Amino acid sequence: MVWERCSDYLCLNATNITYDLPGILSKREILGTINKIFDPLGIACPVTLIPKLLLQRLWKLKLSWDQEVDLNSKSGFCKWLNDLKHFERLKIPIRLNCDLETENFSLHFFCDASKLAYSAVALIRVQTRDSVQVHLLQAKARVAPSGRKETTIARLEVLGATICARLEEHYKRI
Repeated sequence: MVWERCSDYLCLNATNITYDLPGILSKREILGTINKIFDPLGIACPVTLIPKLLLQRLWKLKLSWDQEVDLNSKSGFCKWLNDLKHFERLKIPIRLNCDLETENFSLHFFCDASKLAYSAVALIRVQTRDSVQVHLLQAKARVAPSGRKETTIARLEVLGATICARLEEHYKRI
């Protein structure tokens, strides 16, 4: 993520990502591409979760770091890489435009889980006489753990609630 100071927007900076696939697409190449997206606030969580799920599936196949991935995984990664180009145009306003002394505001935290991943989000709700605005503050997303036993959705909901509680604790200290 890059902050455009003049317009006060956050943008996805994908200029350091190579859109041309290497001769052999491996787990190392996929992980290297994922890690080029700098997103400390978690705003791009929905975007970065897709290749992380792909990488988890490749781990289950027990491929080595430099072994070529299967055709299905390669086409899925190519589709994500092509879709990533569109996110470069996405601009997220970060200016809150509120006077915390005179306006009502409240923090809201939500979490959710599916069989593939779990996440949490922190939002601020600002209410004036004329309107109500809701702004995204931060998000966290994790790929569901994989092992011999499948993790239940109830357990993943607890994991989501845990990261949600950590987000809430962080904003209480501010």
